[in-house]
Amino acid sequence: MNPPTALSQRRTFAVTGMTCAACSAAVTRRLEAVPGVQEAYVNLVTHEATVLTGPEEVPWPRLVAAVEAAGFGVPATSAAGEVTAPGPKDLSGPVVAALVGASLVMIFTALLHRASGAGHGTLATFDPLMIVAGWFAQGLVALVPAVDRMPPPFLRWTLLCLTLGIFGVAGREVFANAWRGLRHGSANMNTLVALGAGTAFLASAAVTLAPATLRRWGAADDVYFEAAAWIVALVLLGKHLERRALVRTRGGLASLGELTAGPVHRLDAAGEEADVALAQLAVGERFRVRPGERVPTDGRVIAGASALDESIVTGESIPVDKAPGGRVVGGTLNTTGALVVEATSVGEQTVVAGIARLVAAAQASRAPVQRLADRVAAVFVPTVLAIAVVTFAVWMLFGPAPRFGGALSAAVAVLIIACPCALGLATPTALIAGLGRGAERGILIKGGEALERASRVTTVVFDKTGTLTLGRPTVTRVVPAPGGPSSDEILASAAAVEALSEHPLARAVVAEARTRGLTLAAVEGFRATPGGGVEGRVGERRVRVGREGWLAGFGVRTAALQDAADTAARGGETVVWVALGPTLAGLLTLADAPREEAVGAIAALRARGLGVAVLSGDRPEAVAALAATLGIDEAVGGLLPADKVEWIRARQTGGAVVAMVGDGVNDAPALARADVGIALGTGADVAVEAADVALLGRSVAGVVEALDLARGTLRVIRQNLGGAFLYNSLGIPLAAGVLFPWTGALLSPLVASLAMSLSSLTVVGNSLRLRRLKLGAGS
Repeated sequence: MNPPTALSQRRTFAVTGMTCAACSAAVTRRLEAVPGVQEAYVNLVTHEATVLTGPEEVPWPRLVAAVEAAGFGVPATSAAGEVTAPGPKDLSGPVVAALVGASLVMIFTALLHRASGAGHGTLATFDPLMIVAGWFAQGLVALVPAVDRMPPPFLRWTLLCLTLGIFGVAGREVFANAWRGLRHGSANMNTLVALGAGTAFLASAAVTLAPATLRRWGAADDVYFEAAAWIVALVLLGKHLERRALVRTRGGLASLGELTAGPVHRLDAAGEEADVALAQLAVGERFRVRPGERVPTDGRVIAGASALDESIVTGESIPVDKAPGGRVVGGTLNTTGALVVEATSVGEQTVVAGIARLVAAAQASRAPVQRLADRVAAVFVPTVLAIAVVTFAVWMLFGPAPRFGGALSAAVAVLIIACPCALGLATPTALIAGLGRGAERGILIKGGEALERASRVTTVVFDKTGTLTLGRPTVTRVVPAPGGPSSDEILASAAAVEALSEHPLARAVVAEARTRGLTLAAVEGFRATPGGGVEGRVGERRVRVGREGWLAGFGVRTAALQDAADTAARGGETVVWVALGPTLAGLLTLADAPREEAVGAIAALRARGLGVAVLSGDRPEAVAALAATLGIDEAVGGLLPADKVEWIRARQTGGAVVAMVGDGVNDAPALARADVGIALGTGADVAVEAADVALLGRSVAGVVEALDLARGTLRVIRQNLGGAFLYNSLGIPLAAGVLFPWTGALLSPLVASLAMSLSSLTVVGNSLRLRRLKLGAGS
């Protein structure tokens, strides 16, 4: 198979009729055999197929023909090739019918044994369900004495009709799917169930229709109608419970679309308000959001002020203040004031819709760990059929009398217990639950392969500016010269002049002055010297703010504060000198302050045994100072983008699995080179194309959560696969009767069908634990 290229096209569509891993494996093989298909993945949980094709589009009829050749179907509505699979089919009706019918069959079977005088020596009567049925039958006999005189042929015919009714009503889909698969040369779970239940039924029907002939052949006249009926009933019950659990697994993303389902308070040109459906809102139109309401779509605040709970997008629970000009995201909750918002995007272009698409695409991917299960599933059903045939033959040759009954029971039990449902659900259920949990926390992981790589990360590399730091300078200290003015006077004078400058350092000085509540005086004669500084007259004095060398040109002596300046420079801070006339007033130190959560995030990563480094184009001394503050192992400054790529490549050559954390724009080469690229951002600005993991927020704490999520999800996948393999490794020999010569124990088909259903439910239940997985520094 050719590897996917940058020009690959993705197409996702629904597939009907799949019930197990063998089903999805058969569809995958057929799709990957279509010319032009580079890779295919069939998700058993979502009942969707995803194919990657080359630059040239593969004709849609070829894909449909491939699915149908595997014995399955594509809904007619999928003609466009881009649909969401229908939800799980409601099995409650067939399940009730099957359980009621099987209960009646079980009771009548017990009456048959009672009426025929049979003891409890046959294999069928040892089944626990048959013991319960016997109790019911004994009570029925006591109430209606005539039942005790019913002839066995009448009861056998009753059982035949009841079981046939169960097959035709409740189990119709099972047998129809099995037949459709056999017609196309494929075998799956339906094949195993149909063969097991059908064999038990046909053997019992033969006894009912021609008992004398079978006795002449030396065969026992036992019937297995209750086994056939209960196999279908328990399989349907298991699938019903399994599908209900899968709805919970898939439910996280479905709730995203419901966040913007309410009416929109649209405003016309005159400011009049009218409630309309969201679909009627167009880009550029304005609407009002009242306190306690959710924002219906993405937009820009035109009027009003409020705080919005954006946790559904970023995972952060602290409300974010919004004012005119601020950007809002659809689905977020308005907590306090009323807002007037102009719609900037609607429908499929909104952030929430984009999140849903990204996570859906990730869930429709195949983790490398799944490939082993796929290879096993591809040969599993034929292998089981061969084992069942061998089991039947061995029991017929060497088993105790009645040999036919023992051989039939063991072969049917092998067919039933070997259904590979748990194997097929092991990976997709965990992926869906884990990726859904991540979406709730604002963590988008782009596929199973990215998630598996993230679980193996050994080194986390951070960009500095805007990632570990706030991305903007702030004043850290004001140092007065000996005998000079106070720090507030120095800051107020400097800020008054800097207020007329557009330099980023100037904005930081002004912001600090306003934070301290200082009044900025008027400035006359402002002048800026590129590369030097700024100056202006404040009252009666000339104020100059800038570099040391520039001030020296005006006769300003800086020796008194030289030690303080050198210390600040060694710590990675920027020094700005302030002079009043020819006299040094003091200096300001500025730095890009680290984010509040960065210290805890770095400590959490190191506590998990991960190496941490920071790579930056900033001055080496500034990078080293930040690393010392945050407790980072290694810091390298003065790097170009290509230098970062080489640093990462060298670590990978040494065996490290590297995650690169950056803004996804300037660090795009490093993000692409790393084993896992993690982009920090907000909303639609997040650089999802350059990264494997997108964090919908600026908090680096999300890095810890993302890696915890990856590790937790892969741990659950391995548990699921290990449990599924162990179940089949132990279950098949037990069903075949390997312990019978020593213990006399034989696994009945009814217990086998119950075990098969429980194995699937165990896998789904284990995956659902991911919805409560603790993430982050506190976990």
